Amino acid sequence: MKHYDYIGKLSEGKRRVKMGTPPVNLKCGYIDEAGNEIIPLIYSGVRDFSEGLAAVRTGNWADGKWGFINGAGELVIDYRFQQPRNCMGGMIKAVVDGEWVYVDRKGSKTISLKAYELASRYRDGYAYVTKTRWPVKVDYTWGIIDENGNEVVPCKVHWGFSRSYNNNFKDDVKRYHAYLQNVKLNPAKDKK
Repeated sequence: MKHYDYIGKLSEGKRRVKMGTPPVNLKCGYIDEAGNEIIPLIYSGVRDFSEGLAAVRTGNWADGKWGFINGAGELVIDYRFQQPRNCMGGMIKAVVDGEWVYVDRKGSKTISLKAYELASRYRDGYAYVTKTRWPVKVDYTWGIIDENGNEVVPCKVHWGFSRSYNNNFKDDVKRYHAYLQNVKLNPAKDKK
């Protein structure tokens, strides 16, 4: 096995590897579990695989663009992103032309996040969003958008910041609509 300056954690059967010194001489790619180089070190930056896709960068750190490859190393979404996040729930959060957006896993559908200050990753076809400016000393008011960017719950609900990643969106949407109909649901009873 080659000597690498960095070997990442196993993610979907692949590990990120890096050789060289950033920002000019850094080369990145992927190895398999046995240490075989399976995607050549031709990138200036790479991220872990998630849902069959990984972000890869060409160009330098300051103005390089990120695209997405599949497990075979084929470019499936062209280089046009900055600050990409891992694919989650079939959607990728990234910056395009200075604006945060969600992009679907094919790179064809884009949802603008211009109206929001913060947005979670997608899960179950939904994402939490807030219009509350960061940092604040009061509770955030969160809403929920669907995979088309429609607010299915307006940004008026006081859910703590911890809600933004690990809770069940479908239950939250259901509870909100029940609340609107003046039906009081007890979350503890819902878990039975």
